[in-house]
Order: sequence, then structure tokens, then C-alpha cells
Amino acid sequence: MNGKWHIVALAVCVSICTKVFATYAFTIAYIIWLIWLFHTERLKQGHVILAILFYVITLLLIPSIDPIATLNKSVLTEKVTGTIVRPINKKEHVIESVLQDDDSDARILLTYFPKEPQEASLMELPHGSTCIVTGEAKVVDAARNPGQFDFRNYLSTQGISHQIIINDQSDIICSGQSLLHHVHELRDLFVTFVGEEVDPFIGSWIRALIFGDTSALDSEVIEVFQRWGLSHILAISGLHVGLIVGLLYALLVKSGWVTKETASYILLGFIPLYIVIAGGEPSVLRAGLMVFLFLVVQTWFQKISTIDGLSIVFICLVCLDPYIVYHIGFQFSFITTIALLLSTKWLAQTTSTVWNVAHISLIAQLSILPLQLNAFHIFQPLSIGLNIIVVSYFSLLIIPFLFIYILMFPLVSPLMQLFDSLFIYVHTFVLDAIVHIDQLNIPQMVVGAIPLPVSILYYVVFIAMMVFLESRLLKQAFLTGVFLVCTLVSVQLFPYLSKEGCVTMLDIGQGDAIVIELPYRKGVLMFDAGAMFSFKDQTISEKEYTQIIKPYLYSRGIQKVDALMISHAHLDHNGSAPFIMDEFRVDDYIVSEFYELNKAEEHILEANHIELHRLKTFDEITIMDQHFTVVSPDKDYHDKNENSLAVVTQLGEEHWIFTGDMYKKQEKRMRQSFPDLPIDIWKVAHHGSDTSSDKDTIDHYDPDVFLIPVGVNNSHEHPNDEVIEMLDEQGGLIFRTDEDGAIQYTFTDQGGTFLPFLHTIRGEVVK
Repeated sequence: MNGKWHIVALAVCVSICTKVFATYAFTIAYIIWLIWLFHTERLKQGHVILAILFYVITLLLIPSIDPIATLNKSVLTEKVTGTIVRPINKKEHVIESVLQDDDSDARILLTYFPKEPQEASLMELPHGSTCIVTGEAKVVDAARNPGQFDFRNYLSTQGISHQIIINDQSDIICSGQSLLHHVHELRDLFVTFVGEEVDPFIGSWIRALIFGDTSALDSEVIEVFQRWGLSHILAISGLHVGLIVGLLYALLVKSGWVTKETASYILLGFIPLYIVIAGGEPSVLRAGLMVFLFLVVQTWFQKISTIDGLSIVFICLVCLDPYIVYHIGFQFSFITTIALLLSTKWLAQTTSTVWNVAHISLIAQLSILPLQLNAFHIFQPLSIGLNIIVVSYFSLLIIPFLFIYILMFPLVSPLMQLFDSLFIYVHTFVLDAIVHIDQLNIPQMVVGAIPLPVSILYYVVFIAMMVFLESRLLKQAFLTGVFLVCTLVSVQLFPYLSKEGCVTMLDIGQGDAIVIELPYRKGVLMFDAGAMFSFKDQTISEKEYTQIIKPYLYSRGIQKVDALMISHAHLDHNGSAPFIMDEFRVDDYIVSEFYELNKAEEHILEANHIELHRLKTFDEITIMDQHFTVVSPDKDYHDKNENSLAVVTQLGEEHWIFTGDMYKKQEKRMRQSFPDLPIDIWKVAHHGSDTSSDKDTIDHYDPDVFLIPVGVNNSHEHPNDEVIEMLDEQGGLIFRTDEDGAIQYTFTDQGGTFLPFLHTIRGEVVK
């Protein structure tokens, strides 16, 4: 098999893609390729058999992730006995660990919310201990909106089936511990020592880049790194582990203390220890095992090629932990490594260390770009250049410096004080420069989800570009590079070429947020943008914006909202509006003439040059060729709900009404003023409360569909049972966010289709 292990590794990849994407297209293409290689005598029969064998094994081994599937109720027991298989994770407001149930072998997320801050420091769940746990067993909530982070799916990719909420520390009784627990304790001692003895600024970066603990880093720096695609630098990866192992190997060999063979054995003992000391998180485990297995292969099988060694490591990791294929960090690591290995000839063409690191950074960035865009939907074109500079800076200076600093720290001398001052001066300057670049507000691209065929085309073009670079065909390489960029830009053009529009009533709980996307992306409008808030002091929560509204807009490739219509000045309808106006380009802010702007709204409108429009009954407004007629309020009722801006418009073949929280009185007045108004789809006012939905008005307009934005198990007990009964009797379809999640309506000039999110992702036929 020498020189052919990549064939087997590719078979494993094809099997993974077949399972993940639920299509045999990859399998068919791979089999055709195998037959061609065998026919041209590039492969022997044994190679083909082994490749097929590993394909079948992997297909059986890789678990299917179906977080929506109904969980076996026998697993959801209130009391379980099992083993702690993950170190305790203590955060400010929550303590978590993972237990493997002795009876079902299911992995369970244990969650405890401390009643007092000091409880976090007192609670211990030793790794490997046997525990009896009593608590509230529940299935973790799945995403209820397109683009929303799916925590249930995330846990499923780690083999975690459900969650147990522990009400009191006395509800968990543990005994025993594993040897690994003592290593975790050693890691805690290291982190504590660094926090207490090292300069806080330097210590925060040692904890992040050496021990995998980013909690001490400045939150602003973390956010800037996220926006510019630099987060991978803060997570311990193959780069960090490789640099540290390489530095240690060089120190051992160059010092003359040990031979190369002995140094290899020392590293084989050091790497598992470092994996644990660095936190033992999946990214650290993956990177450490990769370096460890690769070192084993290179030590005992020296004749094996680098690509064969990588292939064997890949196969071993998949077999050791089949769930690892779902970790984006694992995908990043191997795609990057393969791209670098395939580019070794091009990399060898330069003798400059700086240029070499720059080339490596460029390849790494381009190789994972489709995965990054599918995960985060944002692309800052200048981030590639910034990554080259920052990755080079961290690789050549910061990580080596911090590792050597740790080794030299016991020396405590004027030399160390000089190192402290030098590091603080240089690193502060670099971080300030990055923050300054971020504050320039350079436009970014919101790409949205990338279709699989586009990703495949991207990688074909990327490989062609690397081949041209390797062959020194710079003109051809430049042209393929341009085509590479065009491939990504084309994704942004898809909505502008689609005749299909979309209306999405997002499920933000007890509030309204409706996004209207016109065909051919002629415009994007929002009717209301609510948020949850504290009844005590009216403090607005950013959760609905950051976790639902913003991810949805990004997933659709939206970076501009042409108009933001707000029905009335209640936070469940306008609470997220300031966040949208701050982060997205908004042209128009549309309210009723009786809407009272607060100081914050006035400031945001002025600062972002957003035009304010005040409307009243009978007014008409056209936004990006979409015509709206105002049907309420007809006067100032001195009540925010009754002063709700209500508009009608036609989308596709259907006539819609967006009602805000208007009451029955306003519905009756609308019927008197607009008796011949066609209404097919009715957004039920005030979340289905009995204050709204006048029966005579509903019967008069006779809509076909009713949409109710309402929170699950809300304290107001909305929607009202009598209102639902009345709507049922009327005969129209009823969609409600508490039961259906987000409700989407895709349409063309010929008609449209409703797609309730929770039903659609299950593949269920809707009502």
C-alpha cells in the first residue's frame, strides 16, 4: 500500500460525504475513478478491495445526525447512573459536564445553574468518576428559525442525546476519579499560576495560546478577531501544536542533550500530556492526536510518504471518534493540511521564511473559505491579506515567544523584565492596529449559504490555480484566481436572478419580526423587529437580534434593509430595531404619525442618515416597486397598541395585511373605511389576544390564511382559545410560531407556498 493510502483515505472521505449529504453522487464518481485507475493499471486489485472495504466500514461507522427525530422516551429518565466523560466546564452563570449513562450508553449533558457565584468554585465533577444524578431530563430545544444556531444538532454531533437540569448540588453524588483527573488538576495549577504570577496582559495570551483558555482575553479583541476571520488563531489547532512540538524538538536536538530518536520518544510522551494541559477540548484533542499519530508513523515507518502518513492519521481519527467528522475544526484542519501538502512544490520555490509563511497562510485561508462562509456567511475580502500578516506574526513571533517565555520564567531576572516590556509594547501596538483597521468600517460581504455545486466548482478552480502556480504559469494562475473570486461573488448574485420572493415571520417568542424579500432582490423590507425585555426596568435583550434576526439575514445574504416599518413603540415590536440600524444599511424608517420616537431612536436615525416617514390612514407608499396602503390608525387613540400602523400589500397573487397590535375598534374602523379591500393572508393582531380579531371583520374579509406570532408557553396565555376557535370556524389555515417555528412563504407571480420551519425540516406534509 506504500504510496496508495490516499486512495483509502479518499474512500473514507467519499463515505463521509455520502452520509452527511445523503447522496450517492460522490460514491458513483469515486467508483468510476477507481475503475479508471484499475483499468489503466495504476491500482492493483488489492488496493481497490481495501478502498471499498474502508468505504463500507466508514458508511456503517459514521452516525447519522437527526436531532429532530423523536428520542426514545425510555432514555429520558429523571435519575441516571454513569461516568463523567468530559471535564467540568465552569462559566459565570452555568456549570456543565457530560455523563455517559451506564444503562443506555447515551451521553447526557449535565447542567447546573448556580444560585450563588461561589458555588461554581465549590462544585467538582472529577473526570472518570461514577455519579448518581437526579434532575429534570429534557430534550434540548432545536433551532426554530432558518439560520439560527441549532444547539440540539450541535450536541447530536457530539453524541449527546439529551440534557439533565440539576436543581441542587445534593442531586449529584459522585465517587472515584480517573488518572486523567489528576492531569486536569495539573492544568488548573498551571493556569492559576500564570494568572497569579505573570503580568496580566502576557498571562492572558499565555492562557489562550498555550493552555487553550480565552476567558482572560479582552472581549473587544475577541470580537474583532471574529469579524476578521482571525478566531482560528485564538483556538489551539494543528498550527499551535506543531509549532510547540517543533520548538521543543529543536531545543532538545540542538542542545545536544539527546539524539533525534530520543527526542522523538520524549515528544510522544509530551503530546498526550499537552493535550490535557491545553484543555482537552475537541480542537486540542484533534490537533494533538494528529501530530502524535503522524510522529508515530514517521518514527516507526520512515519510508512512508508524507501524504500516506496524513492519510493513515485521518483514517485513525475517524475510526477512534466517528463523531469528529462533524466538527468544523476537524474539517478545517484536514482540508488545510491536504492543501498545504499538495502545494509543497510551490512553497519550495521561495527561500524566504516570511514569504513562505505568507504563502502558507494564503493557501490555508483559500482552502477553507467555502466552509467558513457556510458556517458564518460573512466574508471580508481584506481578511485574507490581514490573515497573512497576523498569522505570520503569531507563527513567527508570538507563539514561539510565549512558549520560550514559559520555559524561561523560573529564571526571574532583569532579562525577563525586558521580555515583559518588549512583548507588551509590540503586542499592544499590533492589537491596536487591528482594532483601528476594524474601526474603519470597511464594507464586508454577506454571502449567505453556498450551494454544494458551487463549493465543488470552487475547489476545482482552486486546485487548477495551485497547479498553475506550481508550474510558474503566473498569467493562468491570475486568471483562475479571478475566476475563483467570481465563483464566490456569483453566490451573492443568485437572489438577484431569482424570480422567487419570500416572506418570513420569524419566531422570536412573544414578539413580531417579519422579513419581506422581493423577487430579483429588488428590495428587503421588515415589518416590526421585536425583542424580549425585562418588565422590571424595560432593559432590552439582544438575544432575539443576535441569535435569530441577524443570523437569518446573514444566511439569506442580506446586508441591507431598504425599509424598516415599525407598527408601534412597544419593545416586542421595535426592540431590535436599534441593533438592525446600527449594523445593517437601512434607508427608511416608517412609522405612524402618532409614533413617539425616543432619544435613542432619534440619535440612531441621525447618525446613520436614515430617513423617517410618518404615515396615516389612506396614505400610500412605494418602496422598491412594492406598493403599500395604510389602513390604520385613522386618528390618535392615545394608546400604543391602538395606534398600530397597519398596512396592506400584494405579494405574488396574495393580498396581505400586517396589523401590529391593533384592537377590534380599529379593525371595525378599517372595515368601514375600506369595505372592498381584498385580504387573503391576515397577520393576526396582538399575538391572538381577545383584544383583537373582530369576528365580523374577519368574516367580512374572509382571509384564507392566519399568521400568529406568539411565544411558546407565554405568560399572557396567548393566543386566546376563543379567538382560535373563531378562526377555525372561519375556515382558513392557521399558522402560529409557537407550534410551527418560523413561517416562510415563498412566492412568484403565479402563486406561493407556506413552509412552516419546524415541519419543513422534518419533511412533514403541512396541514
